[in-house]
Amino acid sequence: MACKYYDITISGIDIADATGNTISPNLNGKVFVKYTDCFGSEIETGFDSAGTYPNEICADNNELVLVGFYSNNQPFAVSLNSIATEEFVCSDGFCPGNLITNPTFDTNLNGWLEEIPGEWDWSSNYGGTAHFIGIDNDANRLYQDVLTVGLTYNISFTLYYNAPCTNNAYVKVFAGTNESSLIQTGGEINLTLTCTDTNRFAFSALDACGVGAGSIYVDNVCVTLFSPPCQCITVVDLGGSIPYQYTDCSGDVISTTSPPIPSVFNICGSNPSTSTPKFMNFFIGATCSDGVNCDIPSPTPTPTPTPTNTQTPTNTQTQTQTPTQTPTNTQTQTQTPTQTKTPTQTPTNTVTSSQTPSTTPISCGLGLIKKNSEYYYTDC
Repeated sequence: MACKYYDITISGIDIADATGNTISPNLNGKVFVKYTDCFGSEIETGFDSAGTYPNEICADNNELVLVGFYSNNQPFAVSLNSIATEEFVCSDGFCPGNLITNPTFDTNLNGWLEEIPGEWDWSSNYGGTAHFIGIDNDANRLYQDVLTVGLTYNISFTLYYNAPCTNNAYVKVFAGTNESSLIQTGGEINLTLTCTDTNRFAFSALDACGVGAGSIYVDNVCVTLFSPPCQCITVVDLGGSIPYQYTDCSGDVISTTSPPIPSVFNICGSNPSTSTPKFMNFFIGATCSDGVNCDIPSPTPTPTPTPTNTQTPTNTQTQTQTPTQTPTNTQTQTQTPTQTKTPTQTPTNTVTSSQTPSTTPISCGLGLIKKNSEYYYTDC
């Protein structure tokens, strides 16, 4: 199977003859194209205006492409006036979502332009390729203006590289003004570039080895929009109201601020960052199942750490001014740990943790306490 573009030419005569369909009036005044797409599905597309539609469909050229109309409640009739003309290989066959016109150069360089005419030519070698015939001019770009500034693209192509040297021969790829490193080996080339300044996608080449010039060929060009991974990101906010940004599952960059109190919450996307990394950490998890939310709770308050090693045995939650810890190295042996929601400080030098930790940064941490004339806090 080969997927080919077809130019569709619709005749005004056929549109006028498509009448009398009382059972299905929506068939009146239309010419239809019936074809099989690159994935084996049978498609019928209607046209209600006369004219020529270049590269209108991408179809399996091993199956019939029929153009015709319906009239007077009769079956589909193939037209003698409206036609489908086969063109070059279309991208849907090997590169779904390809932004490039004529990516396989089967019969010509149609759809491509040159910044310096005469530096590139079509070649029948390798089943049809873009052939670099320049010698020593690096500003000889073969291009299409199909990108969007600021977006990132996956780029792949086949390079037939037969240059007899490497110091004066190479290929470069451009996404706007952003350029790849020098490519000096043939084969299947894959790279990712973010488009900057202009919407131009381009190839540039140099072949100045002195002998055997004209030995660089490009084929099977595929340029698609980069889709970032959609992963669960756990955000640990130690300060509150911290600015941060990330790329969501649609590829949009989201700039926002965390809740006003310290918290732990989840977002779904990629590339998280913050301008205050001392007070915000990110932990990348598994792929988000629904592309929007993570499968773990969000948001939740920051747990309060206990800054000592001793625990008072009890089965109940209490609120007391009696200290739960004593300044001694002896640990109370118990099988049931305390679950205290609101330990308080006594008017002595013995300290317990409080429910609401201090958010004042000391180096990087929380919960400043004083014990025996010394200060302790929980680090990040």
